[in-house]
Amino acid sequence: MEATGISLLADTMKTIYKLNKMVQNNKKQCSKIGTRLEALENLVLSIQKEVSNQLPADTNEALQKLKETLTSADELIEEYDEAHKLKKIFKSCDYESKFKDLDKSLMEDFMTLSATLLAYLKKMQREQEKMQREQEKMQREQEKMQREQEKMQTELEKMQKKSDCIIL
Repeated sequence: MEATGISLLADTMKTIYKLNKMVQNNKKQCSKIGTRLEALENLVLSIQKEVSNQLPADTNEALQKLKETLTSADELIEEYDEAHKLKKIFKSCDYESKFKDLDKSLMEDFMTLSATLLAYLKKMQREQEKMQREQEKMQREQEKMQREQEKMQTELEKMQKKSDCIIL
């Protein structure tokens, strides 16, 4: 084999090696996306469990955005999974870019949803603290009224004893 043929063969092997590396990177990206999806699933399940139908508009918007991102994720992963191996190799740069974009979108959705939920939970906590302060205030007022009632009862009893003494 001539030197140019060997050089061409070496270049071809380098290209295949690079493509193989990209396919491996795409598999890593899929795994990374799976991890992000688990975190999002846990967050969504906690929202469902803790907050239910009382979600503020910004949290609903974040959930809608997440739904759109998950639809895109499903389509991309299905496309990648169904693609022929040669297509995966030759389109690996395209898939790598798509997976990175998807990962970025999932991370942004997670952060947005977490932030809206945190803001909502802080608001709920402030409202609970306010209600607790109001209940404590009402309890103090009730205790004060009870002491006044007891005082009045004592006065009434004293007055009754005096009236009994006067009558005798």
